Amino acid sequence: MILLTLISSKQKTLVNLSTMLYTAPNKLGTEIVFKDGGRVAVTEGAEEILKLERVWHGSCTNSTNSTNSTNIAEPKITTPITTNTKNISTKNISVGAVGGGLVLLINNMPIPVDPSTKPSLYQFSKTNEPLLNLLGYWMDLYEKQGGQLTMVSAVDLGTLSKVVRIGAIEKAMAIFDWLFTSDHYRAVYLRNKGMVNPAVVVSSKKLDANYALTQQQTLPALPKSVQKRSTAIPSFDAEGNIIGGNNG
Repeated sequence: MILLTLISSKQKTLVNLSTMLYTAPNKLGTEIVFKDGGRVAVTEGAEEILKLERVWHGSCTNSTNSTNSTNIAEPKITTPITTNTKNISTKNISVGAVGGGLVLLINNMPIPVDPSTKPSLYQFSKTNEPLLNLLGYWMDLYEKQGGQLTMVSAVDLGTLSKVVRIGAIEKAMAIFDWLFTSDHYRAVYLRNKGMVNPAVVVSSKKLDANYALTQQQTLPALPKSVQKRSTAIPSFDAEGNIIGGNNG
């Protein structure tokens, strides 16, 4: 999948070149011809298309082969987004795909979507900027911890959809910040167990409870004046007199 600009609409669209036969120049760019007879006209030149295709195939080869959609892997170079809990506007683009497959463009990266995702959920998600931004916010934090998102699961997409529908975006962002950066025992436990998916931490059952944890303040250390006194066992000399320890 590579991101190209359609001549007809001037919109960025993901194009699957796995079944491409050849390219042919036209007045405004390049026409791509597929094995099934389909055609798509884009503004990019043939040389640029082939270069982008090689880059995309290279990233696919280096990705982790696993059935887990959010496996921890070596960090990769990505286009970061600005993370601001007051403003989550990003450059995510809602796109479809030419050549088959469900894909969302998150943080300028085409990410496959679980094929079992309901069509209605996918259609809602790919055109919902707040949802794409929220997913991009989580993905940015996840990748900074060394994670690599290889596929958006249907359950994660459904969970974020619910968060957006109920207007709990800022709560979810606060939870994501807490999850990946806090030294709270619960956040540390979730990170150590790899339980960092949106469906785990911002589901309907966990959203309010985890948000409450983000509001807890770390308790300060007790002042020395009220710290527990020493309870060392005293020592005695031959006459029975205390020569050490705490004499009360």
